[in-house]
Amino acid sequence: MDLLLLPYFGDVMSYHTVQHYRRMSSDRVEIVPVNNNALLERNRSRRPQTPSRARASTPKVPPPPEQQQQAPSSPGDGTPPVHKPASILKFFVSAILTLCKLYIHFPSTKKIPIYLAAVFIISALGDLLRPVRKTFLRPNHVLSEWFVQFPVLWTFSLLLPYVALTSYFYSGGKRREVIRNVFRTSVALFVSLTIKYLFRWIRRVSGFCSNEEFQSEAGCLQQEHRWMAFVTSEETFFLMYHALVIMEESLTFKRWEVLEFTLHKDPWNVLLSPEQTARNVIFVKYTYGKYGGLVRLLLFLLTGLVLLWDVMLVVTSNDFHQNLPQKSCGSVFAGLMWFLTYRVWFPNAWPYLADIGIFRDVQTAKRR
Repeated sequence: MDLLLLPYFGDVMSYHTVQHYRRMSSDRVEIVPVNNNALLERNRSRRPQTPSRARASTPKVPPPPEQQQQAPSSPGDGTPPVHKPASILKFFVSAILTLCKLYIHFPSTKKIPIYLAAVFIISALGDLLRPVRKTFLRPNHVLSEWFVQFPVLWTFSLLLPYVALTSYFYSGGKRREVIRNVFRTSVALFVSLTIKYLFRWIRRVSGFCSNEEFQSEAGCLQQEHRWMAFVTSEETFFLMYHALVIMEESLTFKRWEVLEFTLHKDPWNVLLSPEQTARNVIFVKYTYGKYGGLVRLLLFLLTGLVLLWDVMLVVTSNDFHQNLPQKSCGSVFAGLMWFLTYRVWFPNAWPYLADIGIFRDVQTAKRR
């Protein structure tokens, strides 16, 4: 080798290094010093760029505006939920339910004076004017035969499933809470039956037969005589009291439609802090999707039933088979029983009023 170039990173190579290269070659060795800074710059330019340096040198591009939204607080991939546009059918259903809530959630404290005034005024006008009976005002028309004669059956056949489903959802599937709410509704059923037999007992004890030979009501009526007694209007009591009970028990539906959006958007924050568990989130979303349509149907039917009871209360108030004191007494008993149960007993002692359980925000009844 005529010439061997030995680059080095200093100004002078050591003597031992030079002797090492001289022994390796018999030719003449010439040491040429190389500029250290120029060699480093050349090697750095030839070195491939690492991914970390490439990322560091790449300018940051801001994300699109739709991706700059705040991430949801619920665990997941961080993708905000996207809602589908509401259909026409869903819009009409929502509008109908809104009207139902406006009617059925009218404050009971304001509706009771309306009931009492309507019964008194219509009954007084009926006793004074004695209007000609029309088909709709007959005591044996279809609505009277199929609904007014069985008010307990119609009311609680719809109300009990509604209370059971809503309490099951709002409590997170707790059986104790379902039993509590169903028991409260059963108390209203017990009050209805108790007042019914109380009215009949008063009629039997305080009355007498037009024929003095008969001492019992059954024997008197069997012989086609007339039993003379103060007969409180059972129809007026049932129609008014059952309408008030439905209005009180259906207050849990005030938040039902709002929950459809909040459960889809942020199901964690809609629950109370101690109840924010994965089990409760999965439960409420599944239960709402499974029973939501049935609960809406029951509320629609209950609203129609309250409307029917109100109409039939007006018709009953105009019935000339009962006078003003009898119908007024029935309506006063209905308001009194509502006050004792839903304003004295349930707000202060078990089974308490209906509430929205594990969900935060507004509660229809605050438990003490």
